[in-house]
Amino acid sequence: MERIEQPKNMISVCIAAYNDENTIEQIIRESVAVLNDLRLNFEIIVLDDCSRDDTARILERLKASLGFLKVISHEHNRGYGVSIKELLYSSSGEMIFTLPGDFQIPPQALKKMLSEANGCEIVIGCRNPRKDPLLRKINSIIYNRVINSLFHIGVTDVNSSKLINAKVIRAITLVSDGPFIDAELCAKAVKNGFKIKEVDIEHKERMFGSPSGDKLQVMWKAFKETLSMIGKI
Repeated sequence: MERIEQPKNMISVCIAAYNDENTIEQIIRESVAVLNDLRLNFEIIVLDDCSRDDTARILERLKASLGFLKVISHEHNRGYGVSIKELLYSSSGEMIFTLPGDFQIPPQALKKMLSEANGCEIVIGCRNPRKDPLLRKINSIIYNRVINSLFHIGVTDVNSSKLINAKVIRAITLVSDGPFIDAELCAKAVKNGFKIKEVDIEHKERMFGSPSGDKLQVMWKAFKETLSMIGKI
């Protein structure tokens, strides 16, 4: 395995959670195991976007016993884009690793992504093979092609987990509050001279709940945000 260059300072694991009562504790505990195995200093930040299930109660219980765990709670559901933006700007680490709370991307992906981080500022974990319904996979292909055509990012899975050098976040200002947030991050990073690399990672089938990425209102918001950012990046 390629030698892993450890971040000089702390790494922040940022987890966006919504109705993830069945998976949130597992993803936190497995993240801890991976981080300890890598011998990294770390913090874990979980943002609960006003879940309607027991996610908040589980996080409060874990927070009481895990000193490195930070929990941000929204009183009202504000959506994916706001959650990701708040997580990124709340992190303290020199590297930031983003994960969804549904456990479709296992924390083990960090090992491979960290080993590929030399020479670039953002590593995107390309979900391959992707274990999503056919419609969602088709929507993702179309969306990534549109994004690449308009903003010349050169990636195939812009909405997946990322390992981000914090200097990228310090250099740009994110304004999106919807699904376009990932594309905005990458487009502004490229414009500022930062390099992006994609590596294949494992993707698991969703075991609980239902995805929101293929819902009409989410797709429509992503389309509107994309059009609104043309010429502004």
